[in-house]
Amino acid sequence: MTNDLIDFMHSLTRQISDEYKRIQKRSTEDPGTAGDQGEENWATIFKNWLPPDYQVVTKGRLLNENGIASPQIDVIILHPFYPKHLLDKKLYLTAGVVAAFECKNTLKASHIKKSIENAKEIRKLIKLHISDYKKELYSPIIYGLICHSHSWKNKKSNPIDIIEKHLKDSDTQITEHPRECLDFLCISDLAVWTNFKQAKTINVYENNGKPFYNWVDGVQTAYGRSDRFMYQEDSDVCENFTPIGTFLSNLFRKLAFRDPRLKDFSLYFNQAIGAGAYLDYRNWPEHTLSEKAKTDLRINAVEYDKQGYLSDE
Repeated sequence: MTNDLIDFMHSLTRQISDEYKRIQKRSTEDPGTAGDQGEENWATIFKNWLPPDYQVVTKGRLLNENGIASPQIDVIILHPFYPKHLLDKKLYLTAGVVAAFECKNTLKASHIKKSIENAKEIRKLIKLHISDYKKELYSPIIYGLICHSHSWKNKKSNPIDIIEKHLKDSDTQITEHPRECLDFLCISDLAVWTNFKQAKTINVYENNGKPFYNWVDGVQTAYGRSDRFMYQEDSDVCENFTPIGTFLSNLFRKLAFRDPRLKDFSLYFNQAIGAGAYLDYRNWPEHTLSEKAKTDLRINAVEYDKQGYLSDE
């Protein structure tokens, strides 16, 4: 027996697949319209699954308090308090943006690099007001790349390995601070990568031939990969897995980090859908966080640990 929520996610996956096939039939005739249709597919998912007071818009730019605008973004999720008068202005105030997503019908390698560049640029729009380590480490705007499918369909191709290499290489080359990391890369018919952060770095030492671990200053980030191949074939968890389900589960977790109303729902979604991931951490140097953020960590570490903040969002 499976939770009905799992059945909903399988149904949603089939709908996205059918939409992809329909859009592709005429994509060469009018690529612009094909792209618009793909964006609307994802916008509809957010409208149907996020709390009803979150507002979802398409095709706009983010505007900071200094009047600097981002590149155009495909789908934007706005805070419940966002003024209705500004909803159709296509320039959205960064203070009112919860999340922003680039949408691609068919993922290519160049899209990954460009999305990581855009994630960095958008995070730089936001002026930091550091009062605790979380505000320094986590951007207030979730940013991701969401796709119907991918371009590596040759039988000899290994799309997961190819995508993971491009993702890690681009992150290493472009991302200069953990706050700038891409939060999501979701491909509805393959896998989802979710960015995880740890406020400290765990180092492995040895004492009399036995390893032991110690937390030191620094940060760790990882693009945790979730796909059905990480589970035993024919197992329930393998059969129940959908990239969209895990993506929404992790999105709710990140939203709950900022909106306490979603905490219980996020926990339920995680328990019903699951959000396991294979993690390969990138270690950042000790000076990554400011002295103010590190002091906050030392003073409040016990309380943060109780709240579950020290491992990831």
